[in-house]
Amino acid sequence: MYGMFLYQIRDRAFHNNDRVKMLEVGLGCGMPYGPGESIPVWQYIFGGSDTLELWVTDIDKNCIEDMRKQGKLEGVHTLVGDQNEEEDMMRWATESGGNFSVIIDDGGHKTHFIMNTFNALWNHALAPGGLYFIEDLFVQRFFHDSPVFAEILGIW
Repeated sequence: MYGMFLYQIRDRAFHNNDRVKMLEVGLGCGMPYGPGESIPVWQYIFGGSDTLELWVTDIDKNCIEDMRKQGKLEGVHTLVGDQNEEEDMMRWATESGGNFSVIIDDGGHKTHFIMNTFNALWNHALAPGGLYFIEDLFVQRFFHDSPVFAEILGIW
């Protein structure tokens, strides 16, 4: 799914001799497959750190520090914070300088986390004409008996 959108962003940046600035919410700390698994994918699509300014967030500061010590975050900027805290996400926008070409929310998949993140980052961190993706819109259905974000979007 990403290819049809991300390659356009990449090609536009290359044409303008610019870098793509991307934020992924959720490094994957605590996931069974391990943290940082998407980083090589983004670096491959966008051609590495010369053409990609990649930022990732996670709530687990120790996990981020461990990943950095292992050399798995070379050329990657990191931010620590909680999707449940608007102040943290506003700090992400400030510390990173915002103006992201691409934001991917793959953090906590609870509806209120997704809504909080969208409300904070859409207006304060996404560049005009940028793309905002939300992963795993129906995951909450498997863990809680409450509306999932995809249903809320349909009503919205």
